Amino acid sequence: MGKVRALLGAMLLLLVCSFKNLPAQTCWLSVAGLNQNRFVWGPVNVECGWEEYGCWHSPPFGNWGVTSNYGQKQDSAQFQGWKPKDSKMQWNSCTSGYPPPSCDYYNWNACTQQRDWYTVNVHGTKGVTIQVTCPRDTNGDGQCDTGGCKDVYTYGEWTNWMTLYELDPPGFPPWCGTDDLVETLYFPTTYVYLTCNVGWCSAAQTAWQAPTSGWVTSAQMAMLVNYGFYQDSVNCEYLRFSNPQYNCVW
Repeated sequence: MGKVRALLGAMLLLLVCSFKNLPAQTCWLSVAGLNQNRFVWGPVNVECGWEEYGCWHSPPFGNWGVTSNYGQKQDSAQFQGWKPKDSKMQWNSCTSGYPPPSCDYYNWNACTQQRDWYTVNVHGTKGVTIQVTCPRDTNGDGQCDTGGCKDVYTYGEWTNWMTLYELDPPGFPPWCGTDDLVETLYFPTTYVYLTCNVGWCSAAQTAWQAPTSGWVTSAQMAMLVNYGFYQDSVNCEYLRFSNPQYNCVW
């Protein structure tokens, strides 16, 4: 009998340890960085000369991408300019070769600067997982009223930054098509209060923030939580078999 008890005890310990090593239940958030009121006062000289180091360019306009704490640069609409070209809204990226005043190359402040203030761009979206407690019914009505995404009240990004690049298509020789750095903008900490039930979080956006740095560009930035949803775990399934409070609907 002693050996049986020892064996059962070892099996129970193994089972407990196994559950501890399983993935935890989480609330998954879709979090995006937004920008608007984009402004370039120059000088910017990253798309100058038809041929440079054996590479062909198309000065002076170029599409700009963004690498940030929300994602990587893409040849899309991350930091739109004002000049329509090649199905993109582009910026004059060679201000020394195409200087102001000129309404062909500048659209703001008597054709001496560049600005786009009409559109809101998404410069990156990422997924964030936050560990939460298992959903639980505290009043006996069969509905989970605590745990899950309801554990999440706020979300914040302590360091917000946007590194701007003038984008070049891939080319030959291999060094052609290298994206050109414009500059990096830094922004204050952003945080937002969330409205969540056990299974879902609604969208919430911060106020617009001005940059704390920037020598030749500027933009306003905001953080948007698009939505959130609860991801269950085997740990919670085990609790539902052992405790009626956890056997509830969310």
